[in-house]
Amino acid sequence: MNLIEIFPWDENFNTGIALIDEQHRQLAQLLNKLSNYVAYQSDLSGLHTIFDELTDYAVYHFDSEETIWEKHFQGETMLAGHIEGHNRFTTTVMAMKNAKDDKPAEVVVAEVLEFLTHWLVSHILETDRYMAKIVLGLEDGNSIAEAKIHAKEEMRGSTQVLVGIILSTYGNLANNTVQLIQEINRHKQTMRELQEADKAMKAALQQVEHLAFYCPLTQLPNRRLLLDRLTQAQKTNARDGVLGALLFLDLDKFKNLNDTLGHEMGDVLLQQVAQRLTDSVREVDTVARLGGDEFVILLERLSAIPAKATRMALGIAEKILTNIRKKYLLQNTQYHITFSIGITLVSSTVDSVEELLKQADIAMYEAKKSGRNTVRLFDQTMQVTLDDKMQLENDLYKAVQEEQFVMYYQVQVNEQGQPFGAEALLRWIHPERGIISPKEFITVAEDTGLILPIGQWVINQACAQLARWQKNKITADLRLSINVSVKQFNHSKLVSNIHHAVMHHRIRPYLLTLELTESIMLDNIESIVTKIHALRALGIRFALDDFGSGYSSLQYIKRLPLDQLKIDSTFVRDLTAPGNDWIITRTIIGMAKSMGFDVIAEGVETVEQKNILLVQGGTKFQGFLFGSPLPIQKFEDHLTLMYHTLREGDFNAIFSHRFEDGEINIRS
Repeated sequence: MNLIEIFPWDENFNTGIALIDEQHRQLAQLLNKLSNYVAYQSDLSGLHTIFDELTDYAVYHFDSEETIWEKHFQGETMLAGHIEGHNRFTTTVMAMKNAKDDKPAEVVVAEVLEFLTHWLVSHILETDRYMAKIVLGLEDGNSIAEAKIHAKEEMRGSTQVLVGIILSTYGNLANNTVQLIQEINRHKQTMRELQEADKAMKAALQQVEHLAFYCPLTQLPNRRLLLDRLTQAQKTNARDGVLGALLFLDLDKFKNLNDTLGHEMGDVLLQQVAQRLTDSVREVDTVARLGGDEFVILLERLSAIPAKATRMALGIAEKILTNIRKKYLLQNTQYHITFSIGITLVSSTVDSVEELLKQADIAMYEAKKSGRNTVRLFDQTMQVTLDDKMQLENDLYKAVQEEQFVMYYQVQVNEQGQPFGAEALLRWIHPERGIISPKEFITVAEDTGLILPIGQWVINQACAQLARWQKNKITADLRLSINVSVKQFNHSKLVSNIHHAVMHHRIRPYLLTLELTESIMLDNIESIVTKIHALRALGIRFALDDFGSGYSSLQYIKRLPLDQLKIDSTFVRDLTAPGNDWIITRTIIGMAKSMGFDVIAEGVETVEQKNILLVQGGTKFQGFLFGSPLPIQKFEDHLTLMYHTLREGDFNAIFSHRFEDGEINIRS
């Protein structure tokens, strides 16, 4: 650091009295110290310490001087004036110190340095040198009068000019030094600001780079960094002829944890899972988090032999499943969770890293479908299945927009074989594939949410058909059943939508029956019962479809305000075979009758099945023995023939053999 001398010492300042000259030098050094502090310190809060040091030393110097002067100038007026000058100096410096908080620091510094420089030059060169010359004359034996005369003569002429030059020079030096100090301070402040800005910029860039490549919650690589490493791994594998593996992992039922313990505890679990995954693989492998509860692990350089690489990947996956299954401690509560894992080999035969991720993802969903907490390897049939599903989804969206659906109707008859109703069955008329059964697309419709507009279309079609039937005395009392999915039934606007359709078409609502599956009882039973009561208040009837095939619980069934049970066709199919199916059907019929429900047996295909059910009593029928599902025109033709045959009294002619779709098969 270069020191600034605002008051450089000069031999012309010497008075000839050693003690006074030494103290003058010290005062000059304190003045220079003050200027350097101002120049090189960004924080001027310590300025008062130097003020105090300068003031204290000045007082000490004044006392030393006055002791010398009083010894030689006792009673002299110039002594009193000199002492008064000392007092003015002390008072002025203290006033400047006290005023420093009311003015900008640079202004205070400029005023102090200018005052001290002028005062010190004037004090030393004019006052102290004059009085020192008198003292030296007295010590040489001169009288006070003679000493004064000699001192005045020495202070005249060139000496006086020198004093003026020094005063002017040091005054300019002080002013220039203040400006220099101010410029230095501004430069230093600018440099500090630039350094701080540069430091902040570097920190921000590091943070941005970290956020661009890493998950902020788990500190694992994110999708972007994973894809980069996966790309490099593909290139390396192709060059070296080795295989790696990509594991796609998804936590099973993670939503349950968030719903019960909250998202904060969910984040804690994700952090612990991330650590366990990292501990389960090698340092050369990559564990990444894609988001949510999805993780991906890149296993590098397993083997050049596909079978061995597969075995190694499966072994690591099983190790991961074991580690993940171990208990977690969340809010002093033990918690267990599992993974579903899909695996695909990383080779050069796959075109893109996105395709590799897709393959591992497909395999993971196969693991989900297989019951979770397991591992599945990708094979091409999975891809074909997924592609078919995606195509079906796209076609289904178009089908909803273009209403590519029709209703087929299957007759329902009583014990005497008389038609009393029908079940409306949805068919999709695909422009390329032809008629598609609901079994092929209902699951996709539910997964995509398209079941809601499709279901509403079915309701409107059923009500419109009932309205048309009401205009014909033969079909005026015909009942019509439609299937309602769980997702559709749980929709908040179901009741209002059905009420609107009933009122719009002006039908008798008790002719409309909604068929529910047993899976509906898995949801909130209280809400289900409330909604059924609301629809029954409109006059709508309810049937429990496929009874006995799913989640039947007598405790729940007795709470459901049903009108009808439909015996699942699997029991009806095996009625004539050895086994207990006839006992089951008899039990279902007896239970339903005791609870006040009608009973319809589904899937009746033979006379033998019909006769067994008749013996068991009080059963209505639906099945191919009486008629297959038909489009409306053919169904109504078939219905007309049934009524005609019954009038002729030939009851058995109705079910002499099953009716095929598209063919009216009534013997007349």
